[in-house]
Amino acid sequence: MTDIYMLRELEQIRAIADPLRLKILHALSEQSMTTKQVAERLGENVNKLYHHVETLESVGLIKLTGTKQNRGTLEKYYQAIAKHFTLSPVLFEVRLDADDARSSTTELTFSSALQATLTELKESLRKRLIKPAASHPFFRRLHIRTSREKAAKLQAQFEEWIAECEKAHQENGERLYGVTATFYPVAEPKQRD
Repeated sequence: MTDIYMLRELEQIRAIADPLRLKILHALSEQSMTTKQVAERLGENVNKLYHHVETLESVGLIKLTGTKQNRGTLEKYYQAIAKHFTLSPVLFEVRLDADDARSSTTELTFSSALQATLTELKESLRKRLIKPAASHPFFRRLHIRTSREKAAKLQAQFEEWIAECEKAHQENGERLYGVTATFYPVAEPKQRD
């Protein structure tokens, strides 16, 4: 289970627009349970929940985590795919023409990544994984004025560092870290008279 999942599909939004499904999703974000266990926790009739659980599974917000045979019945255990869910700005964009669509796609990619980063940072602060004076999270925002050649060299080094970060990823690592990085031109050179 991941900490944060960004909702990008309208079917997912429709699925959680139902208040009962939202409650089911919340319960399954806390632990893996059967539909009967969720019904008991929510004080609902189990027969009322089967369709809702099926809908959440069909849009990919919960997944089957295991089964268990119990007195001739197969119990299915489900869990949410994330602890927290956030909406992607992509869902609210209006595209006008082909050029706008290409530009919007790039903008939305950046916007979604930055929104996910902000959500993760807030959650890390809430969990006290980031402590102001102790862990010194690396954060820098700056502008550099340099030649195109030097910028190309810096970008290549930047990409090598990102590749090194990707290689360092291990499933059994002791802690999960987030990396958000971009390198982009801000302004054209000033014209000289």
